[in-house]
Amino acid sequence: MKDIIPEEAFRLIHDAEKAGMKVGVSTVGGSMHENSLALFERFGIKTGQDGLIQYMHWEKRDDFHKVGEIDGENYGCDPTKPIIYRHIGLKEKLLSGEIHFGFIWDPDGDRYNVVTIAPGSVKKRAEESGLEVEFVAGPASALSISSPIRFISSTRLSSWKCWLKAVTFSGTIR
Repeated sequence: MKDIIPEEAFRLIHDAEKAGMKVGVSTVGGSMHENSLALFERFGIKTGQDGLIQYMHWEKRDDFHKVGEIDGENYGCDPTKPIIYRHIGLKEKLLSGEIHFGFIWDPDGDRYNVVTIAPGSVKKRAEESGLEVEFVAGPASALSISSPIRFISSTRLSSWKCWLKAVTFSGTIR
């Protein structure tokens, strides 16, 4: 992993953890809970109630927690589909301040999406950077920013850069 992810990224993650950052992670009932748990543990990233990582939909289930069943339609559980990441429960956790950004894996872990919020003033810059932007109504102008990625070996480093870009827009890490 250290060949793929630079040491600086781990330093930023640990600094953010010390500053109180929380990440909502949905594994949609697939294998990524046990796999990611082992990775986070190996790199000293805390999980659970008091940790950086706050899991949702982590229990293995054949119906994938029905995350794709919306208004009587079944859209599957691909986290790169806007209808999935907009209805999985992360937006509410972001807007309430419970988490600073969300990370959604598909059940077998080859696709993921990062979702965060940012001030409305960064909309143009976020879109120019290739991030999907959705306006979120509320007392303060906010954006829901998403960076859907299909995780394959040839894009691992660029995927990591997209992830850091989304986190940077959220204001969590500067």
